[in-house]
Parts: sequence; C-alpha cells; structure tokens
Amino acid sequence: LGITEFLIITDPNRMGELAVELSEKWAAKKIKSVGTNTYCLPRQDSHACFSLCGDYAPQLFAKLCAIDFRANHFPNLGVVQTSIARLSSIIVRNDLSGTLSYLIFTDCTSAEYL
Repeated sequence: LGITEFLIITDPNRMGELAVELSEKWAAKKIKSVGTNTYCLPRQDSHACFSLCGDYAPQLFAKLCAIDFRANHFPNLGVVQTSIARLSSIIVRNDLSGTLSYLIFTDCTSAEYL
C-alpha cells in the first residue's frame, strides 16, 4: 500500500485463520518488525470486500475512478489505494482462471452505497 504498509488477503474459506495466526505471532514477537513503529492492523471488522469480474470491469471503473484499470495498464496482483465514487478504497487485481477480476476494499459503513 505504501513504503511502510502491506496488505495480506487470505482465502475466504479459511475464515481468517492466517490473520489470527499472524496476529498471535506478532503479539508474541515471533515476527520481526522493520522498526519500532510497525504494528498489525486487522481490517476484517472495518472493511467490506467486493469482487468485480469480467471484460467490462475496466470500463465500469473508468466511470467511477481516475485510475486506468485496463488489463494492459494495471497488472495482475497490482494494488492501488484510490477513491471510487468518492469513497476511499483499496483495489487489487486478482484474476481468476483467466477472468479479469478485481477485489475492492472499502469502509464497511459505505458498503451499501458502493
């Protein structure tokens, strides 16, 4: 996300097992931080996640966002923090079985609006 941030997305079928495991190891100091200001910020209770798939997804994004999400401009597994329809969001391109696919993370209080 930024020079000092990272995002870990787990398989929804694992029900957050990886996040729990990482949090426990982080708390037990078994994961070394890159400085004194490093901390874990779980987002499962604060963010909603949407999946947008298909060849027309970049055209939809063009109406809502200033980022070019066409397949030849935004790589698979690319991550961007931006605004969609005036909502702060994180978008991850995550192609599934050859289908153009994007994960959209936004504040859960704005989920119905988005």
